[in-house]
Amino acid sequence: MRFDLVRPCANCPFRSDKPFFMKRERVLEILGDRHGKRWWPATSFVCHKTIDYGGSYEIAADDASITCKHCGRTSYNPGDIENRYCGHCNVFHDDEPYIGPDAQQCAGVMAILHREGRPNDAMQIAQRFGLWDPSKLDPDAPFYESVEAAIKGQGL
Repeated sequence: MRFDLVRPCANCPFRSDKPFFMKRERVLEILGDRHGKRWWPATSFVCHKTIDYGGSYEIAADDASITCKHCGRTSYNPGDIENRYCGHCNVFHDDEPYIGPDAQQCAGVMAILHREGRPNDAMQIAQRFGLWDPSKLDPDAPFYESVEAAIKGQGL
């Protein structure tokens, strides 16, 4: 996962300049809550524009094999190919988006959690390894100031 985004994408649910209509429960699931039992945010939250929804597999040009992008294993079983299945991961790929190495952590989530002093696990690890610098977040970008502001701004 990468941490290069410094501004929210056009459809980011955490933009403060337009509502996204996300339910309160989902916002809290992602960002956590400063109060009560749900203090901690989700471990990470990938920007939806950097997820490969086209499938987490590759079918060979001759349709003779399927390779799982998650584990890297190749199957020549006709049933696996037909059903887009990985026997090693036990996954039907048509049901699984692929979060690859170029996927990005959501800039909106990073900005809100950084402002609240509650970085998620992925942000903490990335910062410790020098993969993310919170000072690079665009201070003029339309991010919500807090979890509560993000909930109120959803337009529901």
